[in-house]
Amino acid sequence: MLGEPVKAKGYIKKVPKRQDEIHTIDDIVDDLRYVTDGFPEAAIKSALKKQYEIIPILLNLLDDVINRYESIEGFYFGHLHALYLLARFREKQAFHRAIRIMNLPNEWPGYLLGDTITEDLHNIVASLYDGDLASLHAIIEKSEVDTWSRNAALKTLSVLVKEKILERSEVIIYIKKLFDHPSFKDDYTATTHLINASCDLYPYELQDQIQSAFDRGMIDDFAVDMKWVNSVLSNTQEVALDKYLNDNTHYGFINDDDISSMKHWACFSEKIEKRIESDLVYHKPEKISYHHAPILPSLRTSPKIGRNDACPCNSGKKYKKCCIRTH
Repeated sequence: MLGEPVKAKGYIKKVPKRQDEIHTIDDIVDDLRYVTDGFPEAAIKSALKKQYEIIPILLNLLDDVINRYESIEGFYFGHLHALYLLARFREKQAFHRAIRIMNLPNEWPGYLLGDTITEDLHNIVASLYDGDLASLHAIIEKSEVDTWSRNAALKTLSVLVKEKILERSEVIIYIKKLFDHPSFKDDYTATTHLINASCDLYPYELQDQIQSAFDRGMIDDFAVDMKWVNSVLSNTQEVALDKYLNDNTHYGFINDDDISSMKHWACFSEKIEKRIESDLVYHKPEKISYHHAPILPSLRTSPKIGRNDACPCNSGKKYKKCCIRTH
């Protein structure tokens, strides 16, 4: 017996089904639509086995959040499960739906996607890519779009180079143009993201543009500095691309391990009631009225270490320059 559901600030506690309790597609979707008290492993495994039957339903889950994002229920989780599963299926019909979520106004993409917007969105979008490069460029170049959506689109280009969908040379030519694009030229954060993307692809052809950005003071030098750029350039192109792109586990198509790792997200591993009451709950964008408790879908059980953060080994170096290769 699962017992009576427990209501907590708008959330009805729901224990995920066991494998022997899943008999239909509806049983699967029932566990995917809202966050459950524990990872819905049986539903996910069943969804992976019923790829062609469940794809239309997963696409509908994305449509649902796109069409009513301003009134989406608290603890709605269908779009996140759908994005990861559709990315695993390499379902191109989902590409423009992901683009539409990234293009939502204000900070809505960050609210709806949580840490996924910085951790995996670039890999998801690359996995869904249908060849429409113009749509990616439009996200990257639009200053009104959430900065993390723009960064995810930019990093998607690197994933597509790694996966041999795009040529490095064509992406470098495009990035060079972005340094003078109005949406980057006077945007401190966007330019910093641009230099990080340049370093991932070996920035030999971009040295003048990068130096100019530093000279104008348009870079967050905690996130990236000329010493780091020069250290990348100290390698040959082949070595640098292997080290910072091809062997970079943060770049690549979504695979079974990425799906399995979701079970470690705090929203599944912590008690729901405790997480709701903590300060870790994500806040919706300001100046909008809400009626439901928000969620932080991909909250980690331990602090996230960014590649430009100080290395936890206390070496004084950035994580990307120190222990990132051992994690």
